Amino acid sequence: MRQARFASCNLGDIDRTSLTGLNRFASIAIFRMELMMEARTQLISERIAPSGLMSTDQAAEYLNIKPATLAVWRSTNRRKLSFVKVGGQVRYRRQDLDAFIEANLQCQA
Repeated sequence: MRQARFASCNLGDIDRTSLTGLNRFASIAIFRMELMMEARTQLISERIAPSGLMSTDQAAEYLNIKPATLAVWRSTNRRKLSFVKVGGQVRYRRQDLDAFIEANLQCQA
């Protein structure tokens, strides 16, 4: 019953108190998302080795991509992302990952 009532409304029918409530809800949702992202970054930071080098799995988690994607980028040079091999294992420096993120920022007008 409620859905039918709201479905028939147009924007002119919505009063300021409803919009204020929606804005408050959106602000809370954005705050929660930012808080979750900050907590995720903190957890990842705690898992980084003292040397500052990350494994492929850790780097993939940091970039929010699959480890296989990093492997493809390494083998095809599709993306310019520096890595180092230590004892035959691939490692990534956090500053290189941060630089990669900054270099690939997309701004839409």
